[in-house]
Amino acid sequence: MQKLALLGEASFFNSIADAVSGSFEAVIIADNDIADINNEYDAVAVCADYCKDCLEETVIQLKGGNLPVILITETSDMAEQSRLCGVRADDVIVLPLCRELLLKRICSAVNCSKGVKSGSDSFAVKFDELLDSVNEKDKSRGAFCVGKDDFANIYRFILRGLERTEGKVQMVLFTLECDGGDPCDETMSVLAGLVQLCLRRGDISSVFSKNQVVIMLLGTDDNGAHLVANRILSSFYGECDDGSYELNYDIREINFKKQD
Repeated sequence: MQKLALLGEASFFNSIADAVSGSFEAVIIADNDIADINNEYDAVAVCADYCKDCLEETVIQLKGGNLPVILITETSDMAEQSRLCGVRADDVIVLPLCRELLLKRICSAVNCSKGVKSGSDSFAVKFDELLDSVNEKDKSRGAFCVGKDDFANIYRFILRGLERTEGKVQMVLFTLECDGGDPCDETMSVLAGLVQLCLRRGDISSVFSKNQVVIMLLGTDDNGAHLVANRILSSFYGECDDGSYELNYDIREINFKKQD
């Protein structure tokens, strides 16, 4: 039987442990015992709220052990869901779900991860399985939201493409400032969600620091980038108009020649 680590409070995971019983041996592990999660497990499910202050670091640490990581949350806030999709987990499951669908989602994340590893180690993966494991599952509108590390890798890849095509892209860095100091997580979640919805599916966004969001706009000139940035500003102030926040942006044109 496969073994599933559940990282978080027992009260949150008890129903999940019951739902996967018969397919997984579920073991609930406290946050301070994360070192106990090793390769004897087939996957780990993480309560997103329980590890909220260090979620990305926790996911990176777990994936460093070659484990599929599944975030589980009960939030209905779309901006927060979007932020969780930017963390480098293999899947994000939003509760409530029926037992059958919950088990199917967990099994899918585990099997997709194993399929990619199998292809790397023994060439046993079939082409259709490979495509299924890498295809985007979420077909929602808006920008492609990624974590900071993934954004850096995508940037480097695009820059290599610009070397060949002599093309260019626009990059916009938004900085959120607050009268009381650092913007709260809730306001940054609002900003990240609005950025995603204001962009096209072919654009890329990432929460790059505690008060900054960066985007890349492909096939857009400087005027187009300013139009997009101002649309995001208008949307943000439409949601956060109490005067305590200030959102600024800086635009740079990125092309290979400027990197020489």
